[in-house]
Amino acid sequence: MRLHKLLSLLFAALASLAGAALLQACEGLACNDILPFEGLAAHLDLPEGVELTSAEGHAVVDGKTYEFHCETPDRGAYDGVCGLYDSVVSIRLDASKRPSTIDLSLSINGGAFTFEGPARPTYEVSEPWGKGCGHAMAGDAAIKLTPGE
Repeated sequence: MRLHKLLSLLFAALASLAGAALLQACEGLACNDILPFEGLAAHLDLPEGVELTSAEGHAVVDGKTYEFHCETPDRGAYDGVCGLYDSVVSIRLDASKRPSTIDLSLSINGGAFTFEGPARPTYEVSEPWGKGCGHAMAGDAAIKLTPGE
């Protein structure tokens, strides 16, 4: 029993030291050194049974245009510009000023569904890897698609 308690204490101490080392290693890094996503998470109202396979278009924030095209057969893959996750298209753009509207032109699955107009995101800032290890800022916006032609 004493050996078990000693091993448990040793393991807890090692885990604590490893966590502290990780936090120290993260200090001083820019947020995007750890999380290469700051931008818009467009939550799509895809019809039942439709799988998100591609997205392309552009977004305009403060006069700057961000073009994107992504086809990710493996859900959760992220290519640095955009990514597809279930019914969400994540688009990398400058969200640091938390724009209240983002002009968005979006084509889903080769034009099967589209959106053209203002996205109105709400923002949440988090530190998913711990204090000092970078933050994630994403604007979440619900996007109502229309069938393409």
